[in-house]
Amino acid sequence: MGGLGSALGFGVGDSTWPHAGIPWAVAVFFDTYRNKEEGDPSSNYIGIRVNGSPSETRWPPSRLADSPNLSIRLKDGKVHTARIVFRPPVLSVFLDGSVAPVVETKVDLSIATDRQGRAWVGFTAATGGGWQNHDLLSWSFGGTDVSSSMFMVTSDITFPRSACLPNRKLCTPERAFIEQSGVGYHIVLPANSEWGVSIPNPSGRPVAVTNAKGFVCWDLKASASRGCGGPSGDGGLAGAGFLAEDSPAGALIMRTRDGRTTFSVNGRGIAFKDNEGFYEFDAEIK
Repeated sequence: MGGLGSALGFGVGDSTWPHAGIPWAVAVFFDTYRNKEEGDPSSNYIGIRVNGSPSETRWPPSRLADSPNLSIRLKDGKVHTARIVFRPPVLSVFLDGSVAPVVETKVDLSIATDRQGRAWVGFTAATGGGWQNHDLLSWSFGGTDVSSSMFMVTSDITFPRSACLPNRKLCTPERAFIEQSGVGYHIVLPANSEWGVSIPNPSGRPVAVTNAKGFVCWDLKASASRGCGGPSGDGGLAGAGFLAEDSPAGALIMRTRDGRTTFSVNGRGIAFKDNEGFYEFDAEIK
């Protein structure tokens, strides 16, 4: 469906084979040819690529992560088994029964799903001036470790994917969204907005948060499987440097002062602008 060569039938074609490619998609590349001009690490690696809107797809496709040169040779003529696991927000690839993933990265799979969390799954391949034979002997798809509805919107509030900030692995809205709904508010809070949204609370009454969902990353230097979490945070107390030292890192937190209740991700104050993702929740003043 996409272009030749390093587009691997997924990305847009180059000038010799123009093609629209597959927008709003995430792909795992098993690459056996090194295109040095495109920054391929070797001729034997696995990469994770992504296409956004049709206007954002490009040749070669955008890279989220690449493995180093694999110890297993992909084109040795032997049968190889890959296992791809998504534990929001981390996508991991295991090869031939490896205990540790050969490549993993944080990714917003919601770009590839509909409002019910459903998506197409399939396979593509391509070569340029050479050729190879690919035999897909068997495959299976299981939902136990997969969740694609982490950003599913259940109210009338929505925002276009073009409103996500560029160059971030998790969709990070350009601004907060707030909608008054019944007796409360429905809120979308960007992870990079320190105390980024508030509601009026002139009497300083308690505020109940319900239906909280979403994923944020507050430590981009940590390994892919760390430094990210949902509205409850990562478990242990955050400690020094965080907005709320006695709450879990990454948790959804609030404070009430001067007649307003304000919400934030519990991140480090000095690095807030780099946070990725968002939380979506309902808030009601009791």
